[in-house]
Order: sequence, then C-alpha cells, then structure tokens
Amino acid sequence: MAEILSCTADVTHRHHRGSHTVLVCVGDRTGYGPRLLHAIEQQLACVGVRACVTDLMCSRHLERFGDWAAAVHSDHLDLDTARRHAVAVGQSTYCWYRLNVDRTGPVPLRLLRDGTRQQITEHPRSQRLLQADPGLGRAETELFGIGLACLQSGPYVFAQYAAATTMFGHGLITCDGELLRSGRSAPGRDTLGGRLTYAGAAEAYLRRLRDAVVCAVHVDLPVSV
Repeated sequence: MAEILSCTADVTHRHHRGSHTVLVCVGDRTGYGPRLLHAIEQQLACVGVRACVTDLMCSRHLERFGDWAAAVHSDHLDLDTARRHAVAVGQSTYCWYRLNVDRTGPVPLRLLRDGTRQQITEHPRSQRLLQADPGLGRAETELFGIGLACLQSGPYVFAQYAAATTMFGHGLITCDGELLRSGRSAPGRDTLGGRLTYAGAAEAYLRRLRDAVVCAVHVDLPVSV
C-alpha cells in the first residue's frame, strides 16, 4: 500500500511549491551550474513568471521521472522509458482509487469543474480519499479537479491523463522562449482534451530537441499570456 500511495502522489502532483509543473528547455551552452539556473529564470521571466529558481528546487523537480536527473541533456531523454513508468503509476493509482471509493457516489463533474476546493473535498467520495491519504488535504494537488474527473471516467481515460501529466506536466518553454501549456488557469481546471493536446505538442518538441538541457520547475503560470 505504501508503494501505491507513493505513486498516487506522482500523478496528483503533490507539489513542493507552486501549482504548475513546467519543463524549461535551454541551450546546452548554459551547462549544469549557476548559468543554467540563470537561463531558466530568464526563460520563465519571458513568459511572465517572476519566481526565483533555486538549486534546491531544481534538484527535486524531476524526481517523478524515475531515473531522470534534475537537469537532463536532450541526448539522454528517454521518453519511452518515462512512458512505461507513467503507465505503471497510472495503474497503481487507479487501483488505489477503486479500493478507497467503494459505495460512494461520483463527485458531479460540474462541481469538479466549477466548485471551490472546500466544496469538492466535502463530498463523501473526496472525504473517503482524504481518509485514505490525509496528506492530500494539505497538498498542492489537482486530484480534486481534472484528476478525479478522469479517475471517475474509468481506467482507459485515466491512463491517458496519467501518462500526459506524469511525463509532461502542465507547460513547456521551448529554447526560443515559446510557452506551450495545457490550460489558461490552475491545473485542476484543465480539460482532458487540453491536457492531451499539450502533451502531444510537448512530446513532439522534445523528440526533435538537440543540444539542449531540460529542467522541470514548479511555478505559478500567469492566468493569461
């Protein structure tokens, strides 16, 4: 059960900080030291993010990619291995969900889309999940939104969501400073279609990326860009 809960934290994006997971791509010339951190800050600033990126932050943000390091050279990106990891995470999380929501009715989709976090977490199904993992009540998580909507739609839909979210997060900044993102507001308010469209674009970009470094950070993207 401990392993399942650990996987659950990955998919629901229990963040150390911030609400969006953003992949930042910078030229290889920046290396892996202070110049890389400065380049990431510049890339974030160009899309309207003013948060400072510290070395400690960078050291944690790619933990959910399994064997990937905090800063990964494009030559070492292994998206196929990452996808296999994402599938395993999604399967474990769905099993955890099914074990813990027995005999509870679904949370209405309208509530998941438009309700406040307090309203959503007061629903009996949400309460059951919080009993199973109390830490979710204190976490930055999109479980009480698109995550639960996809869980309630069944294993196939959740597998799509889990792979897209675990591999590509919510946004990617290209080496040229272009921002690709899955939605215009908080991640929990995304639609599955928006998340999958973004993930497809992010994967296509990363597969053709050369001579670059990719780092993941947790920041609050602006509502509109």
